[in-house]
Amino acid sequence: MNSLCEDCGACCQFNGHIELDAGHHIPDQFATADRLDGAPEGHCPAYNPANKLCRIYEIRPLVCQQFVVDGAACNYARGVVYGS
Repeated sequence: MNSLCEDCGACCQFNGHIELDAGHHIPDQFATADRLDGAPEGHCPAYNPANKLCRIYEIRPLVCQQFVVDGAACNYARGVVYGS
C-alpha cells in the first residue's frame, strides 16, 4: 500500500455500486454475485472506517486496483471527502 493511502480511504467513499468483472469473487458479506454496493454509511462495505483500510485489499476489484494514487481521481476524492 502506498503511504499516501494510509489514514485516507477517500477512494472508498461512494454511494452506488461497483460492477465486478466476470469471475472476480468477493466474499458474500461484502458483495452480491456481480457488484459491490455502497454501504448505508456512504462507503464501500469492505472499507473499515476504524482503521481506514480495505478489508479485502488483496482481492479488491480491478477498478480499485487500477485507481492511481495521487492521480486526478484520487485528488478529487480527497477533495470531496476531506475538503482539501
